[in-house]
Amino acid sequence: MAVDPNMKTPLLQHHYLWTTSKKGGNSTVIIGPDPLELTDDDRIIAPDPDSPGQVTFVDGDSSLREHIYPFVIIQPGEYAVIHNPASNATFPDYPNGSWRSKRQDVPSLNMGKKRVVIQGSFPLWPGQWVEVRKVPTIQSDQFLLVAVEDPAAI
Repeated sequence: MAVDPNMKTPLLQHHYLWTTSKKGGNSTVIIGPDPLELTDDDRIIAPDPDSPGQVTFVDGDSSLREHIYPFVIIQPGEYAVIHNPASNATFPDYPNGSWRSKRQDVPSLNMGKKRVVIQGSFPLWPGQWVEVRKVPTIQSDQFLLVAVEDPAAI
């Protein structure tokens, strides 16, 4: 049996979807668990795969499932660099800004800044992108040079 691409898709825990209002232009993020019932006023926002941090708008004829994203999860031995981090971040609970289940407004972002996060899981907001990297290791006969880009962020 073929799966109907427009069938209602529940949004599972630790998954999210970006939308915007066609009338008001307000951006929201829907965070699971949620029954994910979009209205006629909702338009899906999708990250532009060719330009990190940029978004595109998706018409209603697109498959909803391909625009649902899992949270960024930092595994042991990894760290994340968040570009344009949320300004309401609190550590360790909300390293990329506070969030709750269901619909919520997008927090303001510190555009042009970066934040390094060493643990946790979180959704991304429209205008953000993340690089998850392996923690580097060095040998006992090596040393590490560090450049502090923003002393106020320490």
